[in-house]
Amino acid sequence: MLRASNQIAKSVIIIIFVFLFQAPNISFAQNEPSKEGIELKPSRLNYQLSPGDKSGDKLTIKNLGTLSVNIKFYLEPYGLEGEQYEQKFEKLPGWKTAEEWISFDKDEIELNPDEEKTVLININVPGNAEVGGHYGAIFAETTPKDSQTESIKTSKRVGALVYFEIGGELTKNLSVESYSSKWWSKNNTLEYNLRIKNSGNTHALTNTTLYAKRFGFGSWSVEKKANIFPGTIRKIDMNISDLSPGLYRVRAKVSADGLQEETGTRWVLVASVWQIALAALLLIAITTLIVNKLKNKKTPAKDRKQQLETRI
Repeated sequence: MLRASNQIAKSVIIIIFVFLFQAPNISFAQNEPSKEGIELKPSRLNYQLSPGDKSGDKLTIKNLGTLSVNIKFYLEPYGLEGEQYEQKFEKLPGWKTAEEWISFDKDEIELNPDEEKTVLININVPGNAEVGGHYGAIFAETTPKDSQTESIKTSKRVGALVYFEIGGELTKNLSVESYSSKWWSKNNTLEYNLRIKNSGNTHALTNTTLYAKRFGFGSWSVEKKANIFPGTIRKIDMNISDLSPGLYRVRAKVSADGLQEETGTRWVLVASVWQIALAALLLIAITTLIVNKLKNKKTPAKDRKQQLETRI
């Protein structure tokens, strides 16, 4: 009886064990969750117009999900805050916005799964628009929809940025406000940052090249493109990784639309603690050999002969 009880207990343990560890492989009949998503193209629109101009363009919106969706279109101001350029969809001090210049031929549409449609946009630049850069954002957002067979209870939103350059005397005045780097890198990566200012009246696409030349031989470089908006300072962080140990001379060059500015030189030591320790020991050993050699040269031949006889 006891043996049978033990056998039953063992069987129960095995069944539980198998169920626990094989449960993920067991499938139960259930409805697959619906997928949601929309895509808006292009993601950025650029216009060069004059005060009073009228123009038009088009956007393509696609339903990437498995359910039909209602989509509404709307506009918001666009600006960037701080030197790290945090995006803000609100009116910011010093920013010229253009969201009121744009309208749609349809404010709302319906898309079936995998369907794509085109939406026309109308642009009306006011006659009193200021010269320079103006910015806005277009958003497409799904609206909640409920029926017996399908439901969307959350909204998905995608956007496109709009950059206007209103004609006249457009200026892009760039300057490097500061630049810096750590003097010692322990992980074979050289880190460098610049603060670039645009005191002009429109955005400027800059190309920053960071150069690093190792003392003795070897050189490296890396590039980064970034828009600098009018009346702002932007911090540009750059790095060069996988560097060999050594002492590096570092500088950067910023260029945009014929403008060019080069920073001064920084020296950076790239080496780990143990590499520095080995280099120090090697330097001590070399110095000791040189010092001993110099001492031997200064010792008169007669004294060296006496020293040799004394040793014998």
